[in-house]
Amino acid sequence: MVYLLIAISFSTLVSLILKYSETRRLNRLGVTSTNYFFGFLIALYLIWREGIFNFNPQLGEFKNSFLPVLQGQIPVFSENGSFFWAILAGIPGGVCYFFGFIFIQKSIKENGVSITSAFAKLGIFVPMAFSIFLWKEIPTLFQWVGIALAIIAIASVHYTEDLKQSLNSIKKSLILVFFVVGLSEFSNKFFQHYASTRFKSLFLFSVFFTAFLISGLFTLLQSRKITRKDILVGILVGIPNMFTSWFLIQSFNYMKAAVVFPLYSSMTIVMITLGGVALFGERLKKKEVIAIFLTICAIVITRISQ
Repeated sequence: MVYLLIAISFSTLVSLILKYSETRRLNRLGVTSTNYFFGFLIALYLIWREGIFNFNPQLGEFKNSFLPVLQGQIPVFSENGSFFWAILAGIPGGVCYFFGFIFIQKSIKENGVSITSAFAKLGIFVPMAFSIFLWKEIPTLFQWVGIALAIIAIASVHYTEDLKQSLNSIKKSLILVFFVVGLSEFSNKFFQHYASTRFKSLFLFSVFFTAFLISGLFTLLQSRKITRKDILVGILVGIPNMFTSWFLIQSFNYMKAAVVFPLYSSMTIVMITLGGVALFGERLKKKEVIAIFLTICAIVITRISQ
């Protein structure tokens, strides 16, 4: 639970910094590219510190790790297998990270903030479903209750009449947000499941470097210039953003993914809400108080079941 709480703290910090940047109308792509750039630089430094540069992977030996996966089995952890799994999981993860951002922005324009946020948060169903059906990480009865309360908390805080009406005609952009955001979260679990977490810095390097390459291309194609404020905010976002995934991966070693994802999502919402009250003078709405109460209940029930 400690690693999960740290991941939630970093995720909350990212959201609050981005919220601040929106009030200053900064260059979103500039902030995003800088965020990914410093994310992969930090991962690169960690790779150097951990001596992974000195590792000499053998591609031929990777077959011993890859073939069992094709047969629906869990491979035996090995340094060769983990090295290549870190890269293989990181590249599509980086693609999903960036396009999740693009689809969220597109959906906000088409559908509004509330329903877009709801579908982004409920994207946790994607990694939950994969973890349950692919790897049989079945929650206990108490954990199912905690999961249900967490999901209700997520749904309740985003519920509005506009959301209710929009659900009657779900658009493609919302479906894309749901699946792409969900797949980006799933990449963390996929890596943890098939590789040794010793190589998580290499995995995160692959994620952030891939996302940076795509984001950098989009940034170059836009006409708007990047300012010093964009770069500063991007740095402030990139550091906690990288460590959010770092500690989230660690939490999978101690908790089932089907439990981690709803708690991670609902607790982040609670922390962002409380941060908005403390830093931006916002007032708690009734539905937000209910969401906080449900999330606390979910945490307590989940802890009892461990």
